Amino acid sequence: MASTLKVNTIQGASNTATSIKTNGGTDALTIDTSGIVLLPQRPQFKVQRTSNTDMGSSAVNQKIVGFDDVSTSGTINVGGFWSTANQRATAPVTGMYHFEFHGYTLAGTTGQIGIGLYVNGTNTIGRDFRLNYDESGYTSVNFCSSMYLTANDYIEFYFIQQSGNGTLHPSSGQYYGGVAGYLIG
Repeated sequence: MASTLKVNTIQGASNTATSIKTNGGTDALTIDTSGIVLLPQRPQFKVQRTSNTDMGSSAVNQKIVGFDDVSTSGTINVGGFWSTANQRATAPVTGMYHFEFHGYTLAGTTGQIGIGLYVNGTNTIGRDFRLNYDESGYTSVNFCSSMYLTANDYIEFYFIQQSGNGTLHPSSGQYYGGVAGYLIG
């Protein structure tokens, strides 16, 4: 049975934070004394790699895997949003989501490369970016996209090489490569 609560003001007792809790008693929403709204149960992840790898050097469309570190300082995986078993994020609810990828190209990379965000195993409703390279040193590659997903849709990150000898280097460690995502609303 649904209920309707109509109020003009919600205020914490004695200038303390105000919380709305789940049925299990955890904070679902908190408003601190300065008015900042926190949603600690919002689906989100920031994962990184525990080992280095290189991908590419010939025309490829290759799933980027190895983002398996969800426990080091700086990583997060609220609600198991990211799966280290299948290297994908599955939308727990229908809504707008934001995703990011961070990595490097290797020295000597030339041609056209890109990062793709595939939805349900295909790029037909996903997003990607492409860029032309002729570099002699490591170059940072960053990609972000927001998209509307239906509950149980999943996303995967892909390395795309159209031409040249481009090599992607999704490094390990908290200061190098990684993927992230969160529910916007």
